[in-house]
Amino acid sequence: MNINEPPSAAIFWQNYQAEGPGAVALGFFDGLHLGHLALLRETLREAASAGVRPLVFTLSSHPSALIAPEHKEKLLCSFEEKARMLTDMGFTCIYADFTPELAALAAEDFINSILADKLRASVVLAGADHRFGAGGRGNAQMLSELGPRLGFAVKIIEPVRYEGGSISSSRIRALISRGRMEEVPMLLGRYCSWQGTVVHGRKVGRTLGIPTANIEILPEKLCPPKGVFAARCDLFPPAGVSPSKNLRAIPGMAYWGNRPTFDNGREVLEVCLLTEPGYFQEDELYGWEIKAELCAMLRGEQTFASEKDFRAQVAVDKERAFRCIRDMASH
Repeated sequence: MNINEPPSAAIFWQNYQAEGPGAVALGFFDGLHLGHLALLRETLREAASAGVRPLVFTLSSHPSALIAPEHKEKLLCSFEEKARMLTDMGFTCIYADFTPELAALAAEDFINSILADKLRASVVLAGADHRFGAGGRGNAQMLSELGPRLGFAVKIIEPVRYEGGSISSSRIRALISRGRMEEVPMLLGRYCSWQGTVVHGRKVGRTLGIPTANIEILPEKLCPPKGVFAARCDLFPPAGVSPSKNLRAIPGMAYWGNRPTFDNGREVLEVCLLTEPGYFQEDELYGWEIKAELCAMLRGEQTFASEKDFRAQVAVDKERAFRCIRDMASH
């Protein structure tokens, strides 16, 4: 399993060949939070009721990457992660690249040529605040007016609210940026995770008796704040490797901070798996995938006067991380 490879199940919109009508969920769906899931589950119900295929039409990159690259949005999940989650739910994931040509496509033409003609939509579901088409002119009202004329129904889904505000990707990003990881599941439905391939690092932790696995993080993903986190980890070995040991929900710590940046521009998250000594061999994990759910921020980045002080703090961090993961499992 390589989360960073293009998902084989995602289909570029021009390559999609409709074999019949479809129920289409429309949106960017960054993170697939609880608001998105309400829309997506309603789409699955519509598809099942009508006996049609459930489809998602989404984008492979955030529009800000083209419109305002100097301020482009960091994402809760990569396109590859999003596509896999959607296909796991039972959708056919259809995507477009947000190119200058797509950005210039009139909203009416998008509805006519893509939703009606290409996807053969029988019903389209979108959030009340969803925008599309050149200049963001397309909205819920336009969909509701034009859809029936073109032969498909439209259902507009209102935002899901939590503690006085709408659940949104931007709200979740703000929580993560502030290190408020415990609050994320209330909006996202799960802890936010970072996943990547274990790569060689400086091996400093090993010399201090605190071995860490360095995982590459895709540059488009939102980074947590600098510091140390309690983490719950799933491990995925390379093809052909079938360990008999448990590889799921392993307690750990994760560190994000001032570490070397690789030549390809990808930064690394250091993960310390809190397993018994010898559970993994010294170099066993290189080439594996690790998914680390960051469950709580234990502390910010610190500088230590001595190795002794550092070791003492790590012992405190380990105890707090164990307690955090244990409390999660008991709820």
